[in-house]
Amino acid sequence: MFVSAGPDNIPSELLKVDEPVLVDALHKILVIIWESEKLPTEWEVGSICPIFEKGDQFECRNYRGITLLNTAYKILSNLLFARLQPHTGRVIGNYHCGFRPQRSTVDQIHTLRQILEKTKEYNIKTFYLFIDFKAAHDSIKRDKLLKAMIEFNIPTKLVNLNKASLSNVRCRVKIQNHLSESFTAERGLRQGDSLACLLFNLALEKCIRVS
Repeated sequence: MFVSAGPDNIPSELLKVDEPVLVDALHKILVIIWESEKLPTEWEVGSICPIFEKGDQFECRNYRGITLLNTAYKILSNLLFARLQPHTGRVIGNYHCGFRPQRSTVDQIHTLRQILEKTKEYNIKTFYLFIDFKAAHDSIKRDKLLKAMIEFNIPTKLVNLNKASLSNVRCRVKIQNHLSESFTAERGLRQGDSLACLLFNLALEKCIRVS
């Protein structure tokens, strides 16, 4: 059973066949992108599939959009993820456990429980702040994110390639196999992109440092 394909209609299972001709062609494309720091225009488009959650079906806010990206782009995204992750690990503070290897929210729960036990033991007044980011990835300002990456000494090549992946992002809404006209997404991270979690962590780290 194939996983839903993106706008290129190429299922990811096809790329797992490991056909030498296909591998060589993709490698050449990725080398060109790496050297030119430009993406094919076809890779800029994503298909948004609205998923109803609850409430009034005629209210747009009651739908959660799942974005399907081009399969070939996701290969590039995974490569950038692997190159970027060591740098995010160096930059982000130990207080952050989300989307980090060998860490989880369980670590945060344990830390919070330890704080609660100690403050109760020593009768210390403690205040806690919990923040629920609404449309977190959509709220990111790309120019400020890229500026933060430069400040964090992320390699210029990775900054430029991430800038290319976030430039000219276009989307089309897909409903029952019908696609809308494309429109430009001028802010936020790309939904469905493996890079989004790392980039969000960098943006959040910048917010913490300036707060």
